Amino acid sequence: MLCFARMKAKRVLIIAGIILLVLIVVLVAAPLLIDVDRFRPAIEARLQTALGRPVEIGHLQFSLLSGGVLAQAITIGDDPSFSRSPFLRAETLAVGVAIGPLIRSRELNIHSITIERPQVNLIRATNGRWNFSTLGASRSSGSRADLKNDLQADPKFDPNADPKDDPPAESTAQPNEFSIGRLSITGGTIMLSRQGGGAQQTLNDVSLDAQNIVPGATIPLTIEAKTPGGGRLKLEGTAGPLDPSGSIEQMTVHLKFDAQKLPAQDLEGTLKVLGYNVPSGSKFQGGTINTSLTSEGPFDRIVTAGQVSVTDVRLTGFDLASKLGPLMTLSRLSPSTETRIQSMSGRVRQSVEGLRIDDLVMVVPPLGTMSGAGTVGPDNRLNFRMTAKLSAKVAAGPLGALAKMVGAQQGAGGGIPFLIQGTTSNPQFVPELGGVGKQAAGKIPTAPGQNPGDILGGLMRRKP
Repeated sequence: MLCFARMKAKRVLIIAGIILLVLIVVLVAAPLLIDVDRFRPAIEARLQTALGRPVEIGHLQFSLLSGGVLAQAITIGDDPSFSRSPFLRAETLAVGVAIGPLIRSRELNIHSITIERPQVNLIRATNGRWNFSTLGASRSSGSRADLKNDLQADPKFDPNADPKDDPPAESTAQPNEFSIGRLSITGGTIMLSRQGGGAQQTLNDVSLDAQNIVPGATIPLTIEAKTPGGGRLKLEGTAGPLDPSGSIEQMTVHLKFDAQKLPAQDLEGTLKVLGYNVPSGSKFQGGTINTSLTSEGPFDRIVTAGQVSVTDVRLTGFDLASKLGPLMTLSRLSPSTETRIQSMSGRVRQSVEGLRIDDLVMVVPPLGTMSGAGTVGPDNRLNFRMTAKLSAKVAAGPLGALAKMVGAQQGAGGGIPFLIQGTTSNPQFVPELGGVGKQAAGKIPTAPGQNPGDILGGLMRRKP
């Protein structure tokens, strides 16, 4: 009995070894027997039709272990009205395919695409359009059937294969529609820039996951990235339905953007890419940003709105006090090489008409607290109506006396109303004193040698 058991165990081991050997042979031989690189021209042609852009794919190799096809590289061209450089360039493209049809009939049924370590160039034109908005715009009605016809040109194609053996399509797309179950990006880099140069922002470690990319369907998507200052941001929601013509520009999006404790200097690059300049010669230093935004509407008319707050940021190279003109003399503040913003918050709304900020509150030591609302036009023109509530230190001096007189006449509650005009590069602060200026001469204490009439006269003559 013992001898029989040993022989049986030995037979099992031999059978298992043979099976393992066969599997190894299949794994090694499959890439050699299935020349998927023959399909490359057809895949390139289908992608070019779907994207409306030139597409180049590197050598294709079949991998049974990964259950798909690997390409050494992929390059997607840009809209020539934006750039002659590639829109996307990646080291590796992994294409998930149905293995059965590929082995039996050399038919390539794609169900997923993963792009590894791509570099994507997103460019914003002066009119607010992005280069990605024209993807698919010139697309003709490509078809899955056309792709199959192209692949059947392969001499190894078996015309006698039973089509009933093919797995049923999971998509709800019609036979003449381009569709894909899942599109993924891993380890990507996005270069954000403004057409014409001068503004650039880089996002690293970018990942994207989009599913059910089918004409007529809503596409769930999630994007995550790392900002230049080391912060992380996340964008998630839906896009679609995708227009049958393939144009992204008319596709409606419903997205939510959340970012907590982002380094404030990341805001500067983003503002410049969006077409908004910071005061000439200034830069953001230190501080953090918290924001919760939603983006709604078609890509060409998208509206982004929500709450933004900034804490402990310094605007180096910009002295707010000096912008107050004669008011600086009354404030008794010393000139500075920077402006510290202890906190700033507001409700923002960005659209093609420009940027609107409501419930804006800024705490700027040692001056005080400024609040109000206004707009920044697409041409960077400023139009804000604000009120300055002075700090205890400043309120104890001549400017505080003036604030009380303005409050008594205009009901400003002890604050000084003013306008912010000019441009984002050169903002102008214009006090609105009404008739208080002339009445205040002689009633406001000033330093020895200062003429209150001259100071207040300067305020009355000040123009934006």
